[in-house]
Amino acid sequence: MQQVDIYVQLDYTICPAQQLQCNACWAFAAASAVESKRAIERGTLLPLSRQQLVDCVDAAHGYPDDSCKGGFAEDAFKYIQAQGLASEAAYGNYTGQKSTCKNSLLSMLPAAQLVKLSAFWLQRRHARQCHSADAGRCRQRGREVGVKLL
Repeated sequence: MQQVDIYVQLDYTICPAQQLQCNACWAFAAASAVESKRAIERGTLLPLSRQQLVDCVDAAHGYPDDSCKGGFAEDAFKYIQAQGLASEAAYGNYTGQKSTCKNSLLSMLPAAQLVKLSAFWLQRRHARQCHSADAGRCRQRGREVGVKLL
C-alpha cells in the first residue's frame, strides 16, 4: 500500500499589529477574520484596511460604535456586508486615529481590491445569530465566527 502525504501547509500569516492610541480591537478582529477566509478560499493573502472600519463604522454612519473608543466586530461585519472592505493598499494603512470615511472610493475600486460578504454568523454561548439575505446559508454552521465571501 502506497502512503500519500495529504498534509498541505497554508502560510497566510497575518502579523500582529499595534492599535496605537485607538481602541480598535473590534476592527482588527473583523478584518483579520475576513482576510483569513479570503486567503484560504483564493490562495493569496490580501491585507485589508482596518482604517476603513475605524473611519466608517461609527454613529455618523448608523452604527452604535465610537471608532477609537471601542466597537463591535459584529457591526464591522454588517458594514463589510453592506459596503465591502477595501485592501489596505487601496484605502490606506492604519493610523491609530479616526479620519474621514471614504465610502465614495469603494465604487471605483476593481473587484480584486474589494472584499464583500454575502453572510456572516456569530456563535454565542447558546444561540447563533445569522446575518444573510438567505438565512439558510447559516443554519448548518457551528463555528464561533463565520463569514461567507461574495
